[in-house]
Amino acid sequence: MLNTINNKEMAEKYRNVLRNFYVAIKSKDEYIKFVFITGITKFIKTGVFSALNNLNDISPLDTDYS
Repeated sequence: MLNTINNKEMAEKYRNVLRNFYVAIKSKDEYIKFVFITGITKFIKTGVFSALNNLNDISPLDTDYS
């Protein structure tokens, strides 16, 4: 996504792909206890995750996960 930040059309395509991925994860919420996704910290507040609204950001090196 960072590589397409200046290309609105391409950024929107990537955003939609990611959103669809998170919708699929969210639909299986009752079966998932823990999912570890890396590289998303910068995008948490961008609306990409509106379909997956129950994220718990452990990026500040939470000692339970370090």
